[in-house]
Amino acid sequence: ALKQNIPLVIYNSEDYYFKDQRSLSPLYRFYRYDYKRQVRKLISYASHSVYNSDMLNDTYAAEFNHRSTVIMTASEITPTDNNKASTPPVVSYLGNLGVGRHEPLVEFAYALNEVFPDIYLDVYGKPPTREIEQELNACASIRLKGFVPYDEVIRVMQYSDLLVHVENFSEFYRWDLKHAFSTKIADSLACGTCLFAYGPPEIASIKYLLDNDVAVVVTERNKLKEKLRELINNVDMRQAYINRALKLANQRHNKMNNARQFAAVILRVHYDSVGK
Repeated sequence: ALKQNIPLVIYNSEDYYFKDQRSLSPLYRFYRYDYKRQVRKLISYASHSVYNSDMLNDTYAAEFNHRSTVIMTASEITPTDNNKASTPPVVSYLGNLGVGRHEPLVEFAYALNEVFPDIYLDVYGKPPTREIEQELNACASIRLKGFVPYDEVIRVMQYSDLLVHVENFSEFYRWDLKHAFSTKIADSLACGTCLFAYGPPEIASIKYLLDNDVAVVVTERNKLKEKLRELINNVDMRQAYINRALKLANQRHNKMNNARQFAAVILRVHYDSVGK
């Protein structure tokens, strides 16, 4: 961009700049110094930065004086009939089984089984290790379905009675995944199925759901059974969350709206560069 004298737009979904770790290695300290120097130079030169979440945008805005926009992950899923009434209800988790997520999934499944012994948690995804696969299979209330293609993911989302999203509660993951925003959130909000989230409130995905009141969010293990009992027995409560989720999905996760927003950023940068 410098050589050609053309504007630069950054798309950023990561917080590596802020992830300083303690190390005795002089090579690590040199690497971090050089990396952060290059990031500062990059953002300083760029005409605009696009972030995938409000939290990430706020974090960079506090460090850098730069123009930025939040454009979130979009979804093309359309909701099905919201009056779901499977017997027993279908509860599904679809997504990454790494980054410690198998642990809160097992906790959720045990709580679900204690309240509703006839309801299982169907888990779709490929366990990253043999040990994680064994832990999931050892939980009698989890049915491990394995990896499925995206068209099947959509079908499961649309016809489940409850979708589940989880994040790990350990100190490491609270730090490492603070700005992580799950790509499944957009589809989960747009599919017309009630979402249940279980994780620490400071992680971006969980905070977003809490702030917008579009999912039942539990941030403490001892509240799991109470909230599950309330939600599964209350169809109107689930529908209220679905309605708010669909509204938010249209506002912030609509493919056409997000494309127009991104095009506006590019055009503004272009006209600003032409006018210089």
